[in-house]
Amino acid sequence: MPASRNTSRLPLCGLVARALSCLAAAALAGCSASPSISVMGAFFPDWMFCVLGALLFVLAIRGVLIHVQRERLLGPPLLAFPALWLLFSLLIWLLLFNS
Repeated sequence: MPASRNTSRLPLCGLVARALSCLAAAALAGCSASPSISVMGAFFPDWMFCVLGALLFVLAIRGVLIHVQRERLLGPPLLAFPALWLLFSLLIWLLLFNS
């Protein structure tokens, strides 16, 4: 019995490959300039400053809550503080670096 070759899948694979390459080209077209800040000649990405600034905000909020003995209001610290960290890092990025 001769082995039959399934040719119906080949055009579909080619179509998917072409569609994926067009999507990749469209996605990479937005990467014309890297968002970075020069600090003494070295370039650092914007997100690094957002994360570090948010960490300082979260540590300050935690210190204030511990000082006024209200830390339990936030709920489980394992969930609350990373959520606050993400919130503040995104807010810093939106306010300072979203151009």
